[in-house]
Amino acid sequence: MILTKSVFGIQLGIQLYLASALIVLGNLPELSSINPIEFDEVAQKIVASGDATFDFGSIKLRADHITYYKNYDLLNARNNVHFATNNHRLLADDFSLQIEDYKFSLNQIKYGFWPYFVEADSGGGSFDEIHLKKSIFYYGEPNPFSPNLKADSIHITNLENEKNIRFKNTFVRLGKIPILFLPQIKVKLDKNPLLGISNLGYANEFGTYFQTISLVPLSEWLRLGLNLDYYSKRGTLIGPTVQYYSENPTHFIQGSLSSGFIDDSGDTGTDILNQNIDAERSFVLAQHKQIHNNRLFISAQIQDVSDSEMIRDFRESIYLENQFPINFIESAYLSQDFAINTFAHFKNDDFSTSRERLPEINLFYLPNYILGTQFVHRAGVHYSEIDENALSPESALFNQINGLKYSLLDLNYALSRRFSFQNWLSITPKIEYRSFRFSLDEWHSDPLLNAFKETHQILNYGLDFSSDFYATYSTLNQLWNVNGLRHHFRPSLSISKIHAVSSDDFGQLSATQLPSVLDLSLPALSLLDIRNSDPINERMLTRLRLENYFQTRNLTYGSRNLMELHLTADFYQNYQNRQSGTKTRSSKNALWLEYKLFPAPWMKFDITSRLDGNSLSILEQQFRLVLKSSEFWEIGIASYYKEAFSEQISLDYNLKLSEKMNFSTILWSDLKENEISRFSIGIDSISNSNWRTSYSINYEADQRKLEDVSFDIGIELLPF
Repeated sequence: MILTKSVFGIQLGIQLYLASALIVLGNLPELSSINPIEFDEVAQKIVASGDATFDFGSIKLRADHITYYKNYDLLNARNNVHFATNNHRLLADDFSLQIEDYKFSLNQIKYGFWPYFVEADSGGGSFDEIHLKKSIFYYGEPNPFSPNLKADSIHITNLENEKNIRFKNTFVRLGKIPILFLPQIKVKLDKNPLLGISNLGYANEFGTYFQTISLVPLSEWLRLGLNLDYYSKRGTLIGPTVQYYSENPTHFIQGSLSSGFIDDSGDTGTDILNQNIDAERSFVLAQHKQIHNNRLFISAQIQDVSDSEMIRDFRESIYLENQFPINFIESAYLSQDFAINTFAHFKNDDFSTSRERLPEINLFYLPNYILGTQFVHRAGVHYSEIDENALSPESALFNQINGLKYSLLDLNYALSRRFSFQNWLSITPKIEYRSFRFSLDEWHSDPLLNAFKETHQILNYGLDFSSDFYATYSTLNQLWNVNGLRHHFRPSLSISKIHAVSSDDFGQLSATQLPSVLDLSLPALSLLDIRNSDPINERMLTRLRLENYFQTRNLTYGSRNLMELHLTADFYQNYQNRQSGTKTRSSKNALWLEYKLFPAPWMKFDITSRLDGNSLSILEQQFRLVLKSSEFWEIGIASYYKEAFSEQISLDYNLKLSEKMNFSTILWSDLKENEISRFSIGIDSISNSNWRTSYSINYEADQRKLEDVSFDIGIELLPF
């Protein structure tokens, strides 16, 4: 009993002694171990052994042996050292901590937070940063094929507002294979500086092929790499690629450039103009986006290709996302009441048809109240130099001239006032003015161009009626997580008339570009929402829209939509088509039906239809249904139908086989032609080293590639 009290007293004295020694740090430390803690009064040190732990504030330290030297204010740990703070987590063979200034040093280090890991011979640092020597930096768990950076030294800063890594004398490696040497680089800690994508496979069109995209960092904001493809039937494609990214509280800059050049030894075929494609083929794709203080916005997109089929043949994923890209440079500056915009749209090939704007300058007066009244107005002034080197085949000018150059001054103004009655009915009278002043760059004698020498003034005026009605029901359903039901019904009626001040002159203004428009989108009611004069026609339109929203309480806050049902009907009292010169009343009448159902996270249904206003037959329709079971599987079916044009259906399915393996398949079918246009089945797996490997079998048939079957193996280094 006396011995126990004596041991307890010694341990208590050691703790008090350690506490007094570390009182400068402001908190009481905790030191413990399996074996009894030893105190050497002569050497002024405390020794803990056998799974010893030291817990003090944000410091968590565990080792086989921990020794504290009071005279030197030094904490030393050795063998199986585990050290962690708010900003560091590491393993080491030995570790020393200088108590007074929070500096530490260590040897044989394993350091990191997922998904990056570091191995180093030695190092040191403080709570905010660490310096490691003779280091290897991994993305993902280290294995023989992990991408890594081997450096003479690595400096890691891991603060709340600053997370970056600086490397010196660095080899970029794949496993132990060196790829590139960089004398010094700096990258963000929370962004993967490396990019690697590879595909290996066989296709009838290409033969055996190997595609790679690789990027390595040159600085904190810049990555440089290479597109390198080999096709046994086509040749080698090679070209540089660049990505850049910079962000701080006042600005955001992001962009990329990708290129490829190939001497195509295969059957190149013909382009969109049915002309033979030359064997020397290339592409350059560039994009840029920039924001300053959320007021200045700059964006650009440039595509320079040797022929219309280059991207479709060798970068099909880009082609599927945007089949008809445009070249443009745009900037905009926003103030409280005004916006200034400059825009240039240009072409750099001989096969595309586009309206070039070289340039366009726009000044917008944003919607605002007039002198404190309830009248709202907005205005715009637009000037552009336009070059139309290819006219639309539907244009009356198509067979008369090859191209047209002119300047255009476009002015617009809109005025409206909303009146509310008893909080359930609002009536908004509105009037809009727009004028187009054309000036031809060259003299033309064709009488069809006389209208391009005039100023055309157009008015749009009418009334908008709208109401809002609500009904609530005490509906409960545990299966669908319905806790009360609210129905929001919003009927609206719009009556508007577009009228040209000089109707005869405006009727002679031939449209030059008539791009195809998705008919499922509702025709614009406002003159100010129409980009060009081409689609503007004199008409009298009544639009009835019935919107229905069914909502329930959200589990956390607010409400969520369970279902939406909307009906829109357009009734034309008259419509004068400038292109045909005909007047119609009912041929353009149409109905739009929109239905959305998402009662639970595992189900989503969306259908949109356009119907003939007289016969109620379906003119165009698209729908999609998605069913899923948490993260385990998902199945989707979609279709698109347009009368006398297209009837397509697609089916996709994803199944999670394990935490790191996924099965997927997709089927596209053309019901009009009774054929399968695309089919793919594949398996994706993710390794511990952050590589995703994909195996897929693909079949596709279209007017360009006829029928082709390919087998692909893809390897991609995942970002995080």
